[in-house]
This record gives sequence, structure tokens and C-alpha cells, in this order.
Amino acid sequence: MTILADALYGFTLLPHYAWHRFFTGKYGAAVPEKLGAIPVRSGAEKCLWLHAVSVGETLAARPLVKAFEKAYPDWNIVITTTTATGREVACKNFGAERVLYFPLDFSLTVKKFFDCLRPTLVVLMELEVWPNFLAEAKRRGVPVAVANVRITDRSLKRFRFFGSPARNMLNQVSLWLSQSEDYAAKVKSLGVPEEKVHVVGSLKYEMIPTDPDPALVQEWRRLFGVRENDRLLVAGSTHPSEEKVVLEAFAKLLKSGFENLKLVLAPRHPDRLEEVFSLAKTFGEVARRSGLSEATPASAPLILLDTMGELGQVYAAADAVFVGGTLIDHGGQNMLEPCGLGKPTVIGNSYYNFSEAVDILKNADGIRFIATAEELPEALGEIFSNAAGAKKMGVRARESLLKMKGATDKTLRLIAGLTA
Repeated sequence: MTILADALYGFTLLPHYAWHRFFTGKYGAAVPEKLGAIPVRSGAEKCLWLHAVSVGETLAARPLVKAFEKAYPDWNIVITTTTATGREVACKNFGAERVLYFPLDFSLTVKKFFDCLRPTLVVLMELEVWPNFLAEAKRRGVPVAVANVRITDRSLKRFRFFGSPARNMLNQVSLWLSQSEDYAAKVKSLGVPEEKVHVVGSLKYEMIPTDPDPALVQEWRRLFGVRENDRLLVAGSTHPSEEKVVLEAFAKLLKSGFENLKLVLAPRHPDRLEEVFSLAKTFGEVARRSGLSEATPASAPLILLDTMGELGQVYAAADAVFVGGTLIDHGGQNMLEPCGLGKPTVIGNSYYNFSEAVDILKNADGIRFIATAEELPEALGEIFSNAAGAKKMGVRARESLLKMKGATDKTLRLIAGLTA
């Protein structure tokens, strides 16, 4: 199985890494570390190895790491990520000295990581399972838990396609801690014993901000040049084609009597910032967030959020929010942050990455849906025209998400059983 996994992994991923390494410069600094060029962990303390693929998983892991540190202050904690953006967020939240890239799933590379880190317990976020990694953990007797389990229909089909090898791999995990009954049922349908699967709720609810700092809100509004009677629209985590939809809706609203409207545009991927900046300039004057300060607030009606890690704070300053990844077949970006802050939020019909949360918001009448891009100006216009109704919608959203918290304590209690 190990030789086969090495061959399949090398055949499928090495060309990808080689192409980007030599033709785009991507992965340059990451490859040596991903191949095992890491320091040996010093000290005899027990070690938790927590892996979070990218930004979303890293942020979701924050309450769990904090709770684990409090419960086990004598443990060493190592955080790994797969993406550069995930690593950046992990370094900011956990300290760079605790953060590494996750190994490429070659048997020798994985063995080197286990030799260097000597983990006592491994926690993988969501569904980041790899055959050589799990085989090495089993060989060493290191228990593995998958926390915040979320399994899409696409992933389910992929695991079923590989049949018994996939089933054997998944059964090497000691605990599956699922976000919902639906995800738990999918895991069990792949042959994982029922006693290994527990429904604990989503860790993402734990990190939803629900009490914004009024002083910080005002600070952001001043930075963006938002005056007392102005209204601020924030379009967060947008994808290609969605920026144009938002900008056209913004232009239409300006012509429809909402002259005191400002827009903050926050593309999902930093490598698209220049592309989005060029597009935005065709609609009017644009300010970059990175060029703003208390002394030089924005005078332009359009602001490009070209900095990392600030979107959550910016949502708190908004009067209305559109969340991207929902007008294309992507499954949506995180709409929980603005909804938790009580902001009237608009999304499209593609939200399968957050289906449970959206169902909760839908049942609470706490979110506005649009079926097509053409409906965005009307939806936003209704929010801006009915401030009282919009505020009530935001309150309903916040209250519905507050009821969903508690997954951290359940997760910690169950993984603690693996440390005995």
C-alpha cells in the first residue's frame, strides 16, 4: 500500500509542484520543508500535532488550540498548514515558532516528520486524510482524530470510487468529530464504525464574532471616509466575475438615489488584487486600504481591501454585506462572520460549503438570497431603504448563530480520551 501510495502521489502531484516551482515561483520556499527539512523538536513534553489546510481551517482551530493549551499547559503544540496563506494566518495566531508546512505524503517524508516532531496525538481539521500519513501514525501507535469533519458529496464519491483501500485508510482514524448528523452519516456510509463517529457541532461557530467593538467600528468607518449619513457596502471574498457584478450593482445604486454609498471590495485571492484594482478603476476613483491611515482616510467611493486578516473587522463596520463565492459554482465563502455581527447579508444560491449554517440562517429569516446577479441591486436597495427591517434581519441572524456554539468543549472532551 505504501509503495502504491508513493507512486500515485508522485505521479499526480510532483508535476504540479515542478511546474509552479520553475515557471511561476510558487512553492519555492515551501518545498524543502514539505519534504522534511524541519528541526527536531526539543524537550520531552507530550506533543499535539494539529493540521489545518488553509485559512478557514486555521481560524476554526483557534478555539480548540486555546482550550487545549489551558487544559494541557505542559504539552508542546505544533501547527501545520498546506497553503502559504494558511501558514501566514497560523503564524499570526499561534506564533511562527510553532508553525510548519504539512509534509508531502511520501512515506519517507512522513516518517521524517514523525521522527522530528514525535507527536503524542494528531488532530486533522475537516477531512485532511492521507494514506502514508495515517499508516505511519498507526505504525507508531499515535492516535489520530479528525475534528470539525465536513465531507462534501464530491469527496464522498471519490472515497467510494477507491473502495476498500479508502475504507481501510479511513478506519485508521481513531475519532471522527462531525459538524452535523449529515456529515456523520456520510462518514459511516464509507464503512467507519459508528462508535468512532460523534456529532459535536462546528468549531467555526465558536469563532464567529458577535460583539463588535464600537470604537473599532468607528475607527474603520473614519478610515474609509464614511460620514454620518453615508452607508457602507462590503463585498467580501469575491471570486472572478463577482467583482464586476458588485461594481455594476454599486453603480446602479448610486444612480438610483443612494449617492451617499461607499463600497469596500475584498477579493478572495490576494494574487488577483491588481486585476480587481484595474477593473474597479473603470467604475471610478479607487483607494487601496494599504495606503490609508488616520491622517489620510479614503476620499474615494471605492476601497480595495488589499491587506490580509482584516475582513472580519471590516464587516463590523458595514451597513450591508455581500459574500462572494455564492454567485458562481463554488459553494460560498464564510457568511457566518457578517451574520454573527448582525449585518444584513446577501448571498447567491451557491452555498453548499456552508449548507447547515445557511439552513439555520434561512429558518431564522436572517439572510437574503438572490437567484441571479441581476437581483443584487434590488436586494441591496431594499436593505438600504428599510434600515429598521434590515437591522431586525441582522439581529435574527446573530441570535440563531449564538445558539450553535459549544463544539470546542465537546471536541476537547473526546480527544482527551485519546491521551490517556
